[in-house]
Amino acid sequence: MSTTTIPAWVALDETAGDGNLKFQDVESKKWDDDNIDGEEQFCPQMCWTYLSPLCVGNSKGMINQGGYAKVWRGSARFANKVPDGMDPADAAALVCTGITCYSPLKRYGAGTTAKRVGIIGVGGVGHVGIMIAKAMGADVTAINRGTRKEADALKLGASKYIATGSDLEKDFEGHERSLDLIICTIIADYMRLLRPMGAIVVVGIVPDPISIPSRPLIWSGAAVAGSPIGSPGEIKEMLDLAVAKGVKPWVQKYNMDDINQAVKDMKAGKARYRFVLVNTDNGGVL
Repeated sequence: MSTTTIPAWVALDETAGDGNLKFQDVESKKWDDDNIDGEEQFCPQMCWTYLSPLCVGNSKGMINQGGYAKVWRGSARFANKVPDGMDPADAAALVCTGITCYSPLKRYGAGTTAKRVGIIGVGGVGHVGIMIAKAMGADVTAINRGTRKEADALKLGASKYIATGSDLEKDFEGHERSLDLIICTIIADYMRLLRPMGAIVVVGIVPDPISIPSRPLIWSGAAVAGSPIGSPGEIKEMLDLAVAKGVKPWVQKYNMDDINQAVKDMKAGKARYRFVLVNTDNGGVL
């Protein structure tokens, strides 16, 4: 059983009952099984962030409310300290969209073995993926439908932008076999963009089955994989990287009391690129 470092209140001696506690980093046990060491995101008894029955404790069986709730209570081993100087709203976006991209980028060698990375979909997840991939040292190509997000993608750190339409074969002319790794937030036929022995990682959930053409998959020796979020240890790494490299997601803040308007604006496609609900009742600042 491996460990991870978490911040927690620690009892110093028998006077702890009188409040003698110290806030410091401690080693906490992590979940693992026979083959997976410390990767809690793969736990078969996972309690999902939203609309999921709570798994343990006095509230077992109750449905959680995720980011719509004003408070959260859970095991300290899943908590990470927000780095000093980081806006909590930025941290809120990073621990969702940021870790969704950071985990597969790290696993598949972005900036090292995978020097040329493609991010498909410049949206809530993809816009952070561009920044993180660049922060890891990769040359980033952003891929999105149409040209309306090209300026944003380049500002976020992409060195190239591929605008797609109804004819992908034409859109990809000159870009074949140009990428070592693709992070795919939306699904389409992007195999031809992969270099030999490259990988395409799906992080966007879609209701329909994924169709992969076998010929380019086989003859390029490519890999197709999926990735959920990341472990608490990876979240800490990602937050530290964000501070060190100045990764700052593009967020728009809403007071939690204005949540209905936020949902309307999200459905209207107004997010550029992440909405964050701010709990002003608990000291949050808009």
